[in-house]
Amino acid sequence: MRSRLLWTIALAGLLASCGPAGCVSSLQPLYTDDDRVFETALLGVWEGEDSTLRVERSGETAYLVTATHESRSSQYQARLIRFGQTLLVDLSQDDAVLEEIGKTQYFPLVVRVHFICRVEVESDELRVACLDGDWLEKRRAQGKLGIAHQSTEDGIVLAGSTKELRAFVRKHAGTDEAFQELSIWRRSG
Repeated sequence: MRSRLLWTIALAGLLASCGPAGCVSSLQPLYTDDDRVFETALLGVWEGEDSTLRVERSGETAYLVTATHESRSSQYQARLIRFGQTLLVDLSQDDAVLEEIGKTQYFPLVVRVHFICRVEVESDELRVACLDGDWLEKRRAQGKLGIAHQSTEDGIVLAGSTKELRAFVRKHAGTDEAFQELSIWRRSG
């Protein structure tokens, strides 16, 4: 289970290794209907070290992200929000993928989770850094995490409400240590 989850996360461009403490997911979204933003600069095909991201518009303020590594691909929904000058993406499994799982499995045990990353786009370069599981684990061990959570074999799951998640991320959005090392993608073609 852990290796499949880690492969999926890396494939999505969550864009860096999850680290020894695992990956960070949230049960609730970071965005609300009132504050989603859309940046046309994200649209297009982005080439990473060994994978590709295709970012397409999906509705008024959402994106469909198709991540491809070798012959395998996955689709995700992405929504942007901005806290001050910091642009963040909330990435979750695409609805069509969840529907397909429901059609092919008798009783699927699937819970939508959200991954939170900082995003910077300049010209033909996309830089992404997701919340860092090691940083969160250190804060948890010190009793300083400050948001409801659960530690699992796959990493920390943030369990606070959207309002609590937003307060937590807003507080740490400018803290470099709170996010993984930047993954850099270059616009294709």
